[in-house]
Amino acid sequence: MILSEQAPGLLGMTTQIPYDNRFVLNQRVAEIRPNEEIDGAFLSMLINSNQRYFSKRGAGTKVQNISKANVENFSFQIPSQSEQNKIGEVFRTLNLTIASNQKQLDHLKKLKKWLLQNMFA
Repeated sequence: MILSEQAPGLLGMTTQIPYDNRFVLNQRVAEIRPNEEIDGAFLSMLINSNQRYFSKRGAGTKVQNISKANVENFSFQIPSQSEQNKIGEVFRTLNLTIASNQKQLDHLKKLKKWLLQNMFA
């Protein structure tokens, strides 16, 4: 979770690190590790969809920061494990689709650039 907002709208945002021994490096981040009662993808989606809570609690003039206590005081209702798994799977699938489409878009942009450079050569 991002604890210091370096760009507008990022305070309190989360992402999942899908591999062991891979890390995120930033000035102020927090690891949120779900327990056996909550699906990680569901938790990430839940936190990211409640940015109003975190942005209201940000402090600072140039760079907004959120305290550990404000993160720990965030409360929410937890649906059943099977419902969480279903919701989490939907978001995992969406994230994979977005990543795949982003790769394709990047490839097409490179192709376009190459074509434009070589079209009139």
